[in-house]
Amino acid sequence: RYGAYLWTGGRSTMVIPSVNEPHIKKGDNIGCALDLSVPIITFFYNGMKIPGYFRNFNLDGMFFPVISASAKISCRFLFGGEHGRLKYSPPDGFSPIYDSLLPTQILAIDPCFYFGELSKGTLAGPLPVEDDVAYVPAPVDTSTIQLPTFVENIRDKLAENIHEMWAMGKIEAGWTFGERRDDTMGLHPCLTQF
Repeated sequence: RYGAYLWTGGRSTMVIPSVNEPHIKKGDNIGCALDLSVPIITFFYNGMKIPGYFRNFNLDGMFFPVISASAKISCRFLFGGEHGRLKYSPPDGFSPIYDSLLPTQILAIDPCFYFGELSKGTLAGPLPVEDDVAYVPAPVDTSTIQLPTFVENIRDKLAENIHEMWAMGKIEAGWTFGERRDDTMGLHPCLTQF
């Protein structure tokens, strides 16, 4: 039943019913789109969005592309640019990882686990992380700070401007106002005046 389920935390969710044979075959393409502002991960099968998704996952630390498969299964990870041309374009509002890098960043692909001498059952990994460049926010506690009145007015204007910039980005990405937040339909109750 390869490709019929999404798995997380040891639980399965059927996304393609009535699969009686392996759904994923040689040459098929599995795509993954990450929206870290929600957060939500949506998946694509040969360029077509599948109904399953993951959301509200932990944003701390780094992300690692992985695959869990049975024996005699192989795959390639393609990230765009010089790391492999994508067979299917990303959905609107998304870019390949390679195109999302800052000018000074370098994308390096290293195996996390690799097999040694299979006849001896030797498995090596993970490789040590030499440079942890993941940004993990660490807010400063400002609860005891008293601001003068003129600074509070500026603070309120800055908060309003941040909301307007956030709303503009959401609207440009196709989101609209909704009484309840719905990430798959692009509805958000905060898409309103400050």
